[in-house]
Amino acid sequence: MQSAGRRVVSGALLVTIVVVGGWWCAPSVAQESKLPSAEKILDMTIKAQGGREAFEKLTSSVSKGTLELAMAGQSAVSGTIETYRAAPNLRYTIVDLGQQGKIEIGCDGFTSWQLHTPGGPIVHDGDEKIERLRNATFNLQLNWRDYYPQVECLGKANVDGQSCYAVTLRPAVGRPLTKFFDRKRGLPIKEETTAANDSGELFIWEAMKDYRKVDGVQLPHLIERHVSGAGRPDQTITTVWQSIEHNTTIPPEKFVLPDAVKEARDKQRAEKK
Repeated sequence: MQSAGRRVVSGALLVTIVVVGGWWCAPSVAQESKLPSAEKILDMTIKAQGGREAFEKLTSSVSKGTLELAMAGQSAVSGTIETYRAAPNLRYTIVDLGQQGKIEIGCDGFTSWQLHTPGGPIVHDGDEKIERLRNATFNLQLNWRDYYPQVECLGKANVDGQSCYAVTLRPAVGRPLTKFFDRKRGLPIKEETTAANDSGELFIWEAMKDYRKVDGVQLPHLIERHVSGAGRPDQTITTVWQSIEHNTTIPPEKFVLPDAVKEARDKQRAEKK
């Protein structure tokens, strides 16, 4: 089901943000008879990143940095990005790409949405809404058992020269996610998934780099997201977080739905009746 009010704005570069060389290819996974369970790996990575107690002290975050979008055959577009998050599942992100416009992405705990300037709103529906509400959960990794009823350790894999454990997490609703954990440090360094788009299936993988300790927890400060699919050029989004602050006071209006999003949501509800 398509979201109400979906429009393509300012070319394919902006579509990359809305969605989240060559075809995507998973690292080769070596299966062995003696492997740690997926449950143990997922619990151990919490410890490696600082521990449950350190994460539980955090109730909000404000991250600010730069973002660059690159597409095969086109010049890269750069801008700024700010993300505001608060427990239990509030989120607001604004990307300013200068002349290419602005993109806002948010969740007020009930409605997941996107808004382009120039352009129109998208209100997520169906499985996509469920997935995005889940991903908006603050400190999701602490309570993975509540969201991923099936997890499996696939084996060992080599990711950019690092020996990793590959773990697939399957939610009750939505597409599975495969995460790769550095066996030495225990940190997540890559994840892979797929997504549906108007043009077909998209393959998405994301690399997490430059881990630094912030308020007692290890967080990546460089994120590289790659998107590819049949009949479309490869796209890369590189985010560099210049600052990450926790437990700051976030104005409540940051998470309030814009009027255009409210109208699109109400129209979507009316069409369902």
